Amino acid sequence: MMDMKVSSETRELEILQNVRRKFAQGLQDCENIIVPAAKSIAPERTGRYKRSIGYAVDEKKLEGALYSGGKAAPHAHLVEWGTHKMPPQGTMRKAAEKSRDRMGQAIAARCREPV
Repeated sequence: MMDMKVSSETRELEILQNVRRKFAQGLQDCENIIVPAAKSIAPERTGRYKRSIGYAVDEKKLEGALYSGGKAAPHAHLVEWGTHKMPPQGTMRKAAEKSRDRMGQAIAARCREPV
């Protein structure tokens, strides 16, 4: 009886790990959706802001993050949020809104794959 319970718990843990892996793969798939969406609407004065747009996945937390800036474009936050001289562009928010449904479908498709 005890062996059966351990075996069942082991199988449940294995299934959970596989589902988490599929979800993380779905988040990775979202990169091919949201990054092009953000780059398509990003302002391009010098091109540095547009080139700095990227996407990262934290597989432990099961989170995906669209980002811009860094050394390539330290002014990215000013472009996104605006200044007293320049209106906000809202590129990241617009890209997320534009991509939300397709990203959800990509994650759902991965999670429907056999484990």
